[in-house]
Amino acid sequence: MIPTTKDATESRAFRGVHAWRERMREWLSTDVATRSLLVAILLIAAYLRLTHLNWDQGTHIHPDERFLTMVSDALRLPKSLGEFFDSTKSPMSPYNKGYNFFVYGTLPLFIVRVVAEAAHEFNQAAQLWVNEGGAPLNLVGYDGIHLVGRALSGLFDLGCVFLAFVIGRRLYGRQVGLLAAALYAFAVLPLQQSHFYTVDTFGSFFALLAFYFAVRVAQGGEHGRRDGGWESYVGLGASLGASLACRINLAPLAGIAVLAAGIRLWDDWHTAMSLTRENGAAAPRRLQTVWLSTLLQATFFRLLLMGLVTIAAFRIAQPYAFGGTSLLDFSLAPKFRDNMAQISQLIRGDADYPPGHQWASRTPFVFPFVNMVVWGLGLPLGLTAWAGWALAAFQVARGLTGSGGERERGRAGERESGRAGE
Repeated sequence: MIPTTKDATESRAFRGVHAWRERMREWLSTDVATRSLLVAILLIAAYLRLTHLNWDQGTHIHPDERFLTMVSDALRLPKSLGEFFDSTKSPMSPYNKGYNFFVYGTLPLFIVRVVAEAAHEFNQAAQLWVNEGGAPLNLVGYDGIHLVGRALSGLFDLGCVFLAFVIGRRLYGRQVGLLAAALYAFAVLPLQQSHFYTVDTFGSFFALLAFYFAVRVAQGGEHGRRDGGWESYVGLGASLGASLACRINLAPLAGIAVLAAGIRLWDDWHTAMSLTRENGAAAPRRLQTVWLSTLLQATFFRLLLMGLVTIAAFRIAQPYAFGGTSLLDFSLAPKFRDNMAQISQLIRGDADYPPGHQWASRTPFVFPFVNMVVWGLGLPLGLTAWAGWALAAFQVARGLTGSGGERERGRAGERESGRAGE
């Protein structure tokens, strides 16, 4: 069959498309492409989160936000650190401002109040934000501080977009990191929460930061990973304590920390065993016992360090959960204990109150799952996200329970790659 002019044109077009795809694939594998795409994602995410902050036109229609605005308006900066940590008279304590039932974290309030003070002083001079009468907006008052809170809420959620990229890149590579950042940037629920002055995005940021350090801890035994030591445990403890100072119900994150340490322990143990087998003979049982004991002790002391840092961070960021007049007083404040007991009753349904009616006759687990998948993320992204979790869990289980031969071949490949890169 004699080729026609049409066939030749189609062939050239096909080769052109193929060449373009190859060039695009090469470009996407470069650091410049990664940085460019990440910047583009962050800019779009920032626009979606930091615009239309005055969406309710000063009517304060969000009940939780309105309460936090009232509390933030009442707070005052302390004269000294001693006064700040004096639970009996600190002007930053909601309890000392007449709000005796306060179950939110105080760290977001501290951040917003400090930033609002600085922004207010700047605005008095620059007059960038004015009210309807043309006077500078009072950014530390009831009609202005919630806008500062919304802006910071959006900024902290923008930090979540970046952390999604960092975690995804570390676990699976730069392309997965970019995809994770892009999907989170357009997810519905984070966009909604970014426009509220509530504690949610602050808590999400520190929770993701804790997850990032947990990944570093878990990967510390891998070839080429040199940042899973005590610094990662300190970062994990600090971010965990900060997340608890935003939302106390993020306490289950501690389980992620223990799991990460367990993965690190398992990985280090099997690394040691595979190295002895490579030398031609298995290590004596007594030596194996010594190695295992050493690894267990190291893991215990690292977790102890993480726990101490967590307590210290929570003590600093949620100081009025503790009573007394000194930073060294770790006794829980009676009001805090009573608040936690009361909110626990309300959440369990043991006590009736109007906001709890929306949870009546709801199927446990199914109701939040449907809300998350259908409304919070959208059906395609929601199902894909949970499928991703299932795949990751399968990969972790396969990695931990794989045969010794598979693990040794994997580690041999890692070492060869390391030698090639040295």
